[in-house]
Formats: sequence, structure tokens, C-alpha cells
Amino acid sequence: MNRNSQTPTSTNTTKSMGIADTMSSMFQPPAIFGLTNTIVNNNAGPAIRRQLSRSENAEFKSYNEIHFVPAKKFSLRGVKNGGHDDDNSRYLTSVGDHIAYRYEIQTKLGKGAFGDVYQVYDHKTESRRALKIIRNEHRFNVQGKVEVEVLEKLRMHNPKYNYVKMLESFVFRGHLCLTFELHSHDLYSELKIRDFVGLSVGDICGITANIVMCLQLTKKLNIVHADLKPENILLADEDSFTVKVIDFGSSCFKHGRIHTYVQSRYYRAPEIVLGMGYGCPVDMWSLGCIMVELLTGRPLFAAKNERDLVLYMMEVLGLPESHLLDRAQRTSEFFSKTGLRSNSSTAATPRQKYCSLRVVDRRGRRREPSTVDLASAMLHTDDDMIDFVRKCLTWDPAARLTPADALGHPFLQQQPAVKRLRTIGGTMSPLLTSGSSDMGSTVSLNDSGLESVTSILSMCSDE
Repeated sequence: MNRNSQTPTSTNTTKSMGIADTMSSMFQPPAIFGLTNTIVNNNAGPAIRRQLSRSENAEFKSYNEIHFVPAKKFSLRGVKNGGHDDDNSRYLTSVGDHIAYRYEIQTKLGKGAFGDVYQVYDHKTESRRALKIIRNEHRFNVQGKVEVEVLEKLRMHNPKYNYVKMLESFVFRGHLCLTFELHSHDLYSELKIRDFVGLSVGDICGITANIVMCLQLTKKLNIVHADLKPENILLADEDSFTVKVIDFGSSCFKHGRIHTYVQSRYYRAPEIVLGMGYGCPVDMWSLGCIMVELLTGRPLFAAKNERDLVLYMMEVLGLPESHLLDRAQRTSEFFSKTGLRSNSSTAATPRQKYCSLRVVDRRGRRREPSTVDLASAMLHTDDDMIDFVRKCLTWDPAARLTPADALGHPFLQQQPAVKRLRTIGGTMSPLLTSGSSDMGSTVSLNDSGLESVTSILSMCSDE
């Protein structure tokens, strides 16, 4: 299956965010790093087995704990950042190399728009981790700071509510780095393992409840994930369908957006496509798309371009409401305001003053509005699930199902975890209960547009 649905990389790095000043301390060495040179190797003696280079000796002065030094010296082969980066400002490293004299590179997990993710061995905690290295460019550093701020806010709250919890963040040789724990594979990989035969309604119900719990918290904190998709939902282990929402690399705060364009295409909300601005409701749209894909094994709106994407949406959902198109900035790219379409006999009605400019997709197939019922598209007859998805997939984000309402929907009421969260009056205070101050359990990170991590086994986690 061609997953040609990557998130655009264009950003609008405004200076009005006020993040750089508040997070400037992050660009200093980690707290464990000082001004002296003490070799630490878990009580097993110094880890140095070769002569250090001049640059390494100089670098040692910035650290007071050295947990790992590679047995061999890795030659600099880059063209930027003193030879450490390639021409795209990605950090160049290899298996066996070190990050911050603590993490040993074991394998590369994926490559995305914002950086690269590796499986590493943490010689300080004697555990395997996922380590994300952000590209060393201003625009990616700006978004990286936002990601860290988002993750810092999330980890102030109970970690049991299905979000990725960052372990540490630091800067190494000009690159922002983030670490997370490893768990099992993502939901797209699960579908692939099953030859794209969908999951049961019961399993999807549990997965949906986990995701909604996370989205309830992010909405309370005014955080927009902005890239929910099966690749960014990770199985916590191989024994259940408990999942964690990962990859906040495209995330932003509701009133501090720095992206002008977000979400992978298959899961992109109509307000993004039509240019209406966006907020937390885009994540609920993505959830609806994900639920259908988990059920059928294939994306609901598998469009190769945005013109087809709008056609596929209209085929199932009908035409958007006129008041939405009146204020959308890109309406004229997809709709005409009056008269007949050139390739259809359907005229705009008095109540619907817009009609689609196209009804034929890139393969020459007709895609008339409201010609495919949602239940038919889902290949299922579960009324509660169909109603839940329908309420996620509304053109108007203001009318879309909210996480709080979703937790009270009949489709999720059979889930024990949801029932525990429901309190008298419908409040969701347990979601905002602060967790312990330790790092707790987290998951690996999958960058926006990152290739799917096919198997990160739970045995790699230091439980």
C-alpha cells in the first residue's frame, strides 16, 4: 500500500510565540553535565578503550559524567556543523557511535521531516530507548522547542492516559535531542502484519477509548496533535490493544500555531484543505478516519491530491455547508458559487449556493456527492460505531464530536477505562491529575512523515 500521505513541511516561524526566551536554557548541556571530567561506567571501570581525539578531549570538559565512549573513532564525513551534519542539516551517526557520551546507537528506526529516530542503549540506566535527533536548522529548532514544551506539559499529568511521555531533552552538537522508552509496533504495522484485514469492533472500541482519553487531555491543555494517523499510535505491548499516542512533532498550542498546513493527507480535516484555520477538532476528524481504516484495512479517503480528497469527502458526506465555504480561503479551488457544473447536470439549489467544480477523480472515476453511504464505506452495520464515526466526520468543526462527548457516546460506554473516568456531572478531573515526578513509562517517537517502525518489541523496554 502506497502511503503517499505525508505531512507538508512548510512552516511559518513567527517571532511572536515567545518560546525561544522561555526555553533558551534547553540549549545548554543537560543538568548532569558539568565542568569536570569524571568517567562513569556503572561501576565497571572506565569505558575508554582508545586514545581520544583533540575534539573529544575538548568536549569532555562540558561533561561531569561520561557513561560511554565508542571503541572506535568515527570519522567526520559531513559538510556542515564541523563535519557532523549532511547538507540537509541531519546529524550523521552510525551503529556503535555515541550521543552525549551516554547513548549508544543500535539501529535507525526511521527518518522524517523534522529529524531521525534511533534505537539506542542508555548506558546510564542500562536500558534501551528511542532517541529523536532534530535537524539543525532554525525552523526545525523552533518546532522542536514547541514539541518539548508540549511534552513537558503533558508529562505533568497522569501518564496512564495514553500519551507519549518524554524522558529527557538536551542539545548535542547543535541538535535538539529527545528520548523516550520503547514499546511495541504501530497500528499501521499491525494492519500490515494482518495483510490489511481489519480489526474487530471490540478491539477498535478499546483503541478508540485510549485515543479519546489522550485527546481529552490535549484539548484541556489547548494542544493540537495535528498528525494523528495509524503510524503515530503505538501498541503499548504485544499482549493487548492498549495504545499510546506518539509523535507530537507537528503539534502546537491552539493559540500559538506555527504551521500553516498540517496533517497527513489521508487524515487531513476539511478545514485544513479549505483554508479555514484549525484547532483541536482536526484531531477528532483524524480519529474518525483511523477508525474506519482499522475496521476495513484501508484508508477511507486515500487521495493522492487534495482535489481528489475533497471529492472523496463529498462522495460520502455530501457538499459542505454554504456558511463554511463563504469564509474558507480556498473555496474557489474546489467549488463554483452559482450555475451548473460543466461536467454535471446538478444545479446549485437555493439552499446550497455552491457546487463542486469536479466530479471525476484523477483516474477518471465519477465521484458524485452523497452517492456512498458511510455504513457502506465502513463495510459494517454496528449502529453505535457508525454514529460515532459520523459525528467525527462533520464538515463543520464546531459541530464535530468533542473528546468529552465521545467518552459518553454509547460506542465507548462498554469500555471499563472510560467508565472509571466518568464522574458525577460528567467532569473529567482524573485526566488532569498530576502524576508522580519520576519519568514513568513512555513510548518511542515516530516523527511526522516518519517511515513506519515495523517492530519495536516490548522486550526492548526496561520495565
